[in-house]
Amino acid sequence: MKNNRTLISYAVGFLSSIGLTLFAFWVVTYHILDGWSAVWTILALALVQCAIQLFFFLHLGSDTRPRWKFLSMIFMLVILTIVVVGSLWIMNSLNDRMMMTPKQMTKYMDNQAGL
Repeated sequence: MKNNRTLISYAVGFLSSIGLTLFAFWVVTYHILDGWSAVWTILALALVQCAIQLFFFLHLGSDTRPRWKFLSMIFMLVILTIVVVGSLWIMNSLNDRMMMTPKQMTKYMDNQAGL
């Protein structure tokens, strides 16, 4: 009986995650919302999906030891911070390099050749 509940829990979590991902894709692809409303909608969908992942796959609600719940949450936040900050750092670096003129890019590449 417990295995059946676990399987149902995984199926509900999986289908919910797929649904939220497809909804976010739909909002962006078909320009349902523009500007900051699209950004806030995608952020809200990401937070809901994060909660679904925590409850359905990490079973955060079924653990009787609150210390492990707290450690799981801290670990998730650390990984999330690394991914978000790293992505923003890479995108900012690429944006700076794309804004260079061809002459500036050649000069930059010549300076980097000695490394």
